[in-house]
Amino acid sequence: MTSIFWRGSATSVLIVIATAARGLMPMPEAYCDGEGILGELQCDLARAMTAEDLPGIRRIVGEAYEALGADLALPEVAERFSPVAESESLPAGDIAAIWKRYLVRIEADAYWRNFPKPETLPGPLRGLSDFIIGILSARRAGLDPGDHGLALAREMGEYLLWAQAQGGAGVFGVPDLRGKTGRVPGLVARFLARADAAGVTGRVLKNGWLIDDWGGGDLQFDNGLAGVALLGLHETTGESKYLDSARAAGEWAMSQACVPNWNYNSFSVLLLAELHRVTQESRYLDAAKHKTRIGVLPGLILAGPKAGRWGDPHNARLVYHYILCRGMAALLRTMPGDDPERAGLRDALIVALQTRNTEIIERGVANPDTALEVLSRVLLGLGGDRELVAKSRCGEALDVLDRYISERVRNNQLPVGATPIGLLLELNALRREN
Repeated sequence: MTSIFWRGSATSVLIVIATAARGLMPMPEAYCDGEGILGELQCDLARAMTAEDLPGIRRIVGEAYEALGADLALPEVAERFSPVAESESLPAGDIAAIWKRYLVRIEADAYWRNFPKPETLPGPLRGLSDFIIGILSARRAGLDPGDHGLALAREMGEYLLWAQAQGGAGVFGVPDLRGKTGRVPGLVARFLARADAAGVTGRVLKNGWLIDDWGGGDLQFDNGLAGVALLGLHETTGESKYLDSARAAGEWAMSQACVPNWNYNSFSVLLLAELHRVTQESRYLDAAKHKTRIGVLPGLILAGPKAGRWGDPHNARLVYHYILCRGMAALLRTMPGDDPERAGLRDALIVALQTRNTEIIERGVANPDTALEVLSRVLLGLGGDRELVAKSRCGEALDVLDRYISERVRNNQLPVGATPIGLLLELNALRREN
């Protein structure tokens, strides 16, 4: 790991074997090889999270944020904002017209057919999840004549079911991508090299799938998104196999301790909140609230000049900021109105959204995929809360993103992934109805 408090370059996919010499060790040792005071505090935080010691978590975060000094809430990678012209947004129908091109691109990428081995995949399962969620959102917008998109989503869903069964642990694992180029394959290769040296590869790799991150929290990413995608298929088709699969992913998520990389925890919050929304089973709500209480909210600064930001340099990045807001929004959406924790979560979400939305309004667009996805989700799920929408400036920020999308559609581009464009189309359809 790094000496800077839980930077993403160190806590990215499958970093959890600290050194081959020390062997493979579960959390919290996964976060205990940093240097200096920040490294010590990161290790302390991991242990407090494992112990679910909320007062200790808050104290350690306070000490760590003080130690960060000028780096507090400063993104580890400088954000690049693209100014957006003051042009008019395209009519919703013009944006909807490009959906056929998305389907063509998705079908051209039909690598999931014939159940390819994991080592042949172009990337992790989040890619299939993006396609499924986008297709189902566009379908709710009335853009699936002949059920062609649904048929594609079903195919991808079958591959996800197969991959989960191949791993055998309930979790949607990460494929063994050694030999490919890119950031994730490089991280997988380093992880498995250390696992090989420690003689424990058989524990973490099954049938070509990495199914144990040994406490690093990395697997929560794909597990959360794949589970949400299959929940969407269940809601659309009524088929229980998709719900059963999402439940298995949820059970795995509930068994995992929170980790110092806040955004990893939020993927499990998202899945568990959606499981509660669909099933109304209180245990999913309780688990989502608990993970938010332990693994999301303590990192959020609520007062002072940095209010509305997560303080560590990794989660201070806009992309992870919105990912964290996505989990919070999903939880808020499904919480009963009389839940005693609801008001505090709502206030925290408002300040978190308002801080970064203002940047988009004033500076332009950065990370358009994530920003568009999350703002569309907020307005679809919480749009009836007019005070939240106004205070958080979600509508204003979405207008900027809408103009950004429109500019690129005019230039014959497919500007973002399937999920954000599908959700925007769904939101546009809802607005037309109202």
